[in-house]
Amino acid sequence: MSNIERYLIHKQNLIDEIPGTTPIDKAWEEIAWRSWQASRRWIPVEEELPETNVLCYCRGECFVGFVDSDGEWHHSFGTSEDVTHWQPLPELPKETTDE
Repeated sequence: MSNIERYLIHKQNLIDEIPGTTPIDKAWEEIAWRSWQASRRWIPVEEELPETNVLCYCRGECFVGFVDSDGEWHHSFGTSEDVTHWQPLPELPKETTDE
């Protein structure tokens, strides 16, 4: 279990303990949790190919790469024909300005 999953489960437990939390609050939390889980699953290349840079899985290794129109996977150290799964990259952190 990843740290983010632990955090989200902990957060859900805290919400459950807050007096006055409505079923609607809990429903929105559940929707957010399920959406996050769905966005993080490994997608088989037979099911769908990505349109942007993604996290690729190939022979036990993970790397950032993309697939071209010929179905060839490209990454920083070359190309690969053995990519079996991929998933979207996480959102970049928001930059803060100290003013």
